[in-house]
Amino acid sequence: MGVQQSAKGEEFRTTGSVVVGWIGLVTIAAVLALGLFEMGTDFPVWGLALCGLLATLVWSALVRPRIRVVGPELELRGMLDTVTVPLAGVCGVAVRQVVVLRVAERRYVSAAVSRSLREITRGTPRGEPSYAGLVEQRLQKLSDDARALRGIEADSEEQWALVSEVRSSRAWPEIALLVGLSVVLLVAALG
Repeated sequence: MGVQQSAKGEEFRTTGSVVVGWIGLVTIAAVLALGLFEMGTDFPVWGLALCGLLATLVWSALVRPRIRVVGPELELRGMLDTVTVPLAGVCGVAVRQVVVLRVAERRYVSAAVSRSLREITRGTPRGEPSYAGLVEQRLQKLSDDARALRGIEADSEEQWALVSEVRSSRAWPEIALLVGLSVVLLVAALG
């Protein structure tokens, strides 16, 4: 967990779920390896499909999500998609149970960084900012700096026009694995 800086930019990792995700993936791999070792070629196809489906779900939900700043853009990687937003177009950032970015009248959500319900209702101990609070402040600062660099005023028509630069792409490998393995599991279970 934490902010990583590289030549490409800054990356904000998920709050807590990456370790659980990797533990889940290792556990699934161990179950699969034990099954294949014990049963060999008699290991059922539905077992292979189920392990693959669970591994894909764990990867997509717990390991894949993250927020990354790449040059003048902010990349939100979700379970099954990636949304790229111009930093100068970000009108507001809020981190609650998910990150919410406002670009013009549109909202973009990422589950990569979150606050616990306790933190939302009671605040942090000793009033210190949490990781989610630091991410919120950093993203707001980066968007303010990007806007200043381009000479764009906050909530101006020029900033609102940047919504046209927002791009979204699907995570096709994950989608293909989920659909394909679901079909194999269904066919194997019914057949």
